[in-house]
Amino acid sequence: MSTKDRKQELDAFWDIDGLMPAKRPAVQRRPGAIDAVEIEVPSAKPPRDQSDTKLSKSVPAKRTPAPEAPVVPDAVWEMQGGLVHRVTVYPWKSGYTYYEKFCRDGEYLRRIKGKEAPHVGFFSYMPQYGQMTKPQLAYYLWWRENIRSNGVYLPADYSYILLNMYELINLPDDDPVKVRDALCRLWVAYHKDVPRLDRYFAEWICDFCLLHGLPAPVEQLAPIREDVLAVATLKEFYLDCGQGASEAAAYAKALLGFCCQYDYRKSKFAQGESKALYDRIVPGVLTYLLEQGGAGAQILRGKGDVQESVVSRDSYVAALCSHRIKKRIEVRYCSISRSHELRFAVTDMVKYTENRIRAHMGVKSRLSVTTLSDEVKREMDVYLDAQVPRMKSREQEQQEQYEKLYDLPVSPLDLSRSAEIEQESWETTKRLVEAFDQVGEGLAPSEDPLPPVGEGLAPSEDSFPPVGEGLAPPEDSFPHVGEGLAPSEDPFPPVGEGLAPFAPQNDLAAALSDYLPFIAAAARQDAGAQRAAARQAGRMLDAMADEINEIAAEVFGDVILEEGAQGYVIIEDYREQLSSLYEV
Repeated sequence: MSTKDRKQELDAFWDIDGLMPAKRPAVQRRPGAIDAVEIEVPSAKPPRDQSDTKLSKSVPAKRTPAPEAPVVPDAVWEMQGGLVHRVTVYPWKSGYTYYEKFCRDGEYLRRIKGKEAPHVGFFSYMPQYGQMTKPQLAYYLWWRENIRSNGVYLPADYSYILLNMYELINLPDDDPVKVRDALCRLWVAYHKDVPRLDRYFAEWICDFCLLHGLPAPVEQLAPIREDVLAVATLKEFYLDCGQGASEAAAYAKALLGFCCQYDYRKSKFAQGESKALYDRIVPGVLTYLLEQGGAGAQILRGKGDVQESVVSRDSYVAALCSHRIKKRIEVRYCSISRSHELRFAVTDMVKYTENRIRAHMGVKSRLSVTTLSDEVKREMDVYLDAQVPRMKSREQEQQEQYEKLYDLPVSPLDLSRSAEIEQESWETTKRLVEAFDQVGEGLAPSEDPLPPVGEGLAPSEDSFPPVGEGLAPPEDSFPHVGEGLAPSEDPFPPVGEGLAPFAPQNDLAAALSDYLPFIAAAARQDAGAQRAAARQAGRMLDAMADEINEIAAEVFGDVILEEGAQGYVIIEDYREQLSSLYEV
């Protein structure tokens, strides 16, 4: 190959256009052809440089949309006795009419009494009157008549029960309590036969009660309480916190199941024979607190400082309902799953109860309890002291037995016996006096331990002669009481005449004048005021109390302050006597 051909070959290697497949020639299409035609579009011109373009000074103002008017609620209910505290009912956001025919048919058929008819099967996902045949409608009316008149629930298909529920919640009635009870009886009657209706019953009965401000039907649903709580989304509505024995026991059991972070049944001590004791005492102490209505009951009912939750729900979800009863419901309640204060309180109540059971069993290990106040513990102790008293240790029993030896005998008051004891005391005194007189009778005069005054001593000018001999009585001597004195010259006049009364309180008040704010705070048992008074005086709290007691001991004869639960307090024996100190 020549050099020229070799160069052409190398140049052809870099010819990219030559490697591309040749374009097929365009085929002339007949008019009206709908096939795709390949065309070439020339590239658009590059945009002109608009950097020199002047911006317009007038910019259109953006308009802020007007705020929506607040929605006025249809009703506001303040609920009592349960964990649901407040219910606000708002209107539905839009109206609709596609269920009005059902309501008109229901208004007509509700006044018709059914006649005996054989059972005919019927099924519909959303049953209505117009979907039934004449035999099906005849049996429905007969089945409904037995419920209304006799309280007899004949066999019924799923769709018959669902249709009756639609009828009860859609057709207006003057007595909402009667409708609520009818829904509850229908649920209890067919709960076992048609369990898939439970989730509808639980939600729609709750919605009906919230819309009308009715309390939870606890008694009506008592036979199926466990299943109700298992399927309900707003379990707090069905948890009644009443003070009655049955309501309190049911509520306590529900709290243990849904609102406790500690399962006592898994404790290694709650096994065997002790299991029955645990199952009786743990729910029993919660029931007792609810029945008493004290501080423990307030916590268990979700009152006080327990955090509230708010939930918004649409009424009658998945139900056939008219726009008249379709509402939005806002519920303010104490959530058993979200209120941490309630969960911690129930958990600590269970732990505190198990600690008492362990102490009753003689077990030394204890569970930690951190959130219960002393007031709640005292309320629980009243029940627990009677049910599971603490087992005393061997040392305590020995100490009590020893202290009993020094207990005074208990005997009734007998005045005659008191007189005998007094007479025996005088006789003992007489014998002691006679015994001491006999001690000096057998001694020589020189051995007399106390010789007469002046014997054996040289007389001196400062000796003491017998009283009245050789000495003239001084002018200020005291004569015998009552002899030679006028009544006015009585040496001991009545108290208050001519003498200033003795008032140690006044002397103590003067001595403690700089400490009166501290003493007044101690009388009120105000620890904060005591610390403030000590700071103002530039002293420590204990040092200031010691100073007051030292002054009181010197002037009054005893200390007046002692330590108490709220700082220093005035000793109870002197509180009334020294009232002038802290009333200044």
